[in-house]
Amino acid sequence: MDEWKNELQQKDGRVYYLNAKERTWLYGKVQSQTGDKIVVLDESTGEKHTVDKKSTHRCMQNAYDPAAPCLFNMNDLHQSTLLYCVKERFERLRLTYTRMGEMVLSINPYEKMDYNHPDNMVKYAEERCDDPHSWQIAHKAFRNIIIRDCDNQSVLISGESGAGKTETTKLLMDYLGRLSYQHSANALQRDLATSINKKLKDSNPILESFGNAKTVRNDNSSRFGKYIKLKFEKRS
Repeated sequence: MDEWKNELQQKDGRVYYLNAKERTWLYGKVQSQTGDKIVVLDESTGEKHTVDKKSTHRCMQNAYDPAAPCLFNMNDLHQSTLLYCVKERFERLRLTYTRMGEMVLSINPYEKMDYNHPDNMVKYAEERCDDPHSWQIAHKAFRNIIIRDCDNQSVLISGESGAGKTETTKLLMDYLGRLSYQHSANALQRDLATSINKKLKDSNPILESFGNAKTVRNDNSSRFGKYIKLKFEKRS
């Protein structure tokens, strides 16, 4: 604790601090400390904030590498460093997907991204790309059913309003349709896989019409949960 106190008292000490008003972690430079209260300077705005010491997290050199695809490889695994790592991956490297063990964390870019293009889908389907993507989750589930003969698989897509759950669902279903086409035994089965995939995509606007609404974060927000069940025939 003394080491932590001495470090905070240094004028060049930098910390992550939880801003109660913004309800987010910010990055700043320690100006002073009185008891459990710390004055932190936000160098991006020039504003000073007084926060509780327990709402700060000291910066560690090389805490994370934004280029690393998995957050579990961070040297300092903390909520503040995790959020800043994801922020840097998106703003500096233009990457919206980050791996967290068996999960994939996604940021909604609110724009079309090149790596979601159908041409890039082929790389994942042929296992020529290992970069984090929601397609990896779908690929693993498909392999467990068709290749490894495992039991039923479930994919959970969650997030707040406007996070991109509906778009991610459409990406996953399109990818699973691609895999079904790829593993079809003959031309007839491939045509059937293509037809079913198209019908699944075309049905989405109908589903959305039942309960979508405009919110402060999303002009077309789903006001209900979706449970979609897809069946695959191993012999096709």
